[in-house]
Amino acid sequence: VTITPPPGWVALPPSDNGGRLQAFLKVATATEPGSYNFSLAPSVTAAGAIALYGGVDPVNPVDGGPNNASGGASTISNSGITNLISKTMLVGGYATFTNQTATSNLFTPPPGMTERSDVGTNRGACNLNAAVEIADEVRPTAGATGFRNATYTGSCGTVTNASILIGLRPALFHLLPGATFTVTVFGQAGPGAGGVISNTGPA
Repeated sequence: VTITPPPGWVALPPSDNGGRLQAFLKVATATEPGSYNFSLAPSVTAAGAIALYGGVDPVNPVDGGPNNASGGASTISNSGITNLISKTMLVGGYATFTNQTATSNLFTPPPGMTERSDVGTNRGACNLNAAVEIADEVRPTAGATGFRNATYTGSCGTVTNASILIGLRPALFHLLPGATFTVTVFGQAGPGAGGVISNTGPA
């Protein structure tokens, strides 16, 4: 499956395990639209979420990662990244491709991380659905983060899962004005409706 983002978005490497999880980055401007349309080919069931981060280094925004992982259990495991400077924002995207009806509030973020989004599709009970979570954490010091594992609750069982971790470098490191970055995470569950997925932009 190929995801085509709107103009201005930069794709990070996908994480594949039955379904695909992929993150995209964009520098936000003062004239962002109210929503963004991402095209999927072929059509699949998909869920997406957007988070907004200010004060990011506009020249070299990524400090550590991305680190992709995938599996097939209710624990969504990721071994972590190594951030090179302090105050890096660690952002995690977690996805499940499951038979549970996936609507919202299905994830528990990794300890120490704050959940920013928890959404999913609803194709009916015990049908193939996609759900995604975004969570983040400010890293007080440089170094290895260690594992950042989220968990997912579903009564019909998890088919596969995937995760991605990246570090967003603070602008202060380069003594430059900070940029506002938007991070979009998409999870895809397999055949179904959804040639275009629309995601509400940041406020």
